Amino acid sequence: MFKALWNWLLSLFSRKSPPAKPSAYVVCIETEEPEKLEPKTLYLIGEDDAYWLAVLACPCGCGDAIQLPMSPGSSPCWRVDRPLNPPTLWPSIHRTVRCKSHFFLRRGNIDWCRDNSCR
Repeated sequence: MFKALWNWLLSLFSRKSPPAKPSAYVVCIETEEPEKLEPKTLYLIGEDDAYWLAVLACPCGCGDAIQLPMSPGSSPCWRVDRPLNPPTLWPSIHRTVRCKSHFFLRRGNIDWCRDNSCR
């Protein structure tokens, strides 16, 4: 009986941790657009909590920089919920050129759209 109890206690402390979640997007606040974009980083460009541009590397891996206007007078205009981590950006991002990616950035993760109905 002692051996069974000892083995049970050992099993509690030797359990493998669950697999790590994929890293989520983080926010980096800048006054100018950076020359090199880091993967899984949403850059908010502006000053004093007033952001006029959001920039990120296309998550499909094509290497393109995606620039999203955030000024209220621009059309279209994107908004960021939780300007700190993890970010949510809306509306969806739908590229009409090159890779034609269509996705949301929600709670720091990319949610891919399968068709044009998810705007």
